[in-house]
Amino acid sequence: ILLQAAMVFTCIYLAGVLTLGPYEGGLLAFLGSLLLAFFTATPSAWLLVAGPYLLFTAVRLLTRPLRRGT
Repeated sequence: ILLQAAMVFTCIYLAGVLTLGPYEGGLLAFLGSLLLAFFTATPSAWLLVAGPYLLFTAVRLLTRPLRRGT
């Protein structure tokens, strides 16, 4: 699970760098500020962390009728 989380956070960081430009301090500074915002219950941090899971779950629910045998 930790490896998967690290991969998701790295992808989030890379997407941000590609769309918004470099983050001041790099990947570790980004992870530090994200975890600080997450543990202080900032809604945007919670959405950023839970977003990939929620998107995947929504796609699974929407495509469920299209799958056979379910």
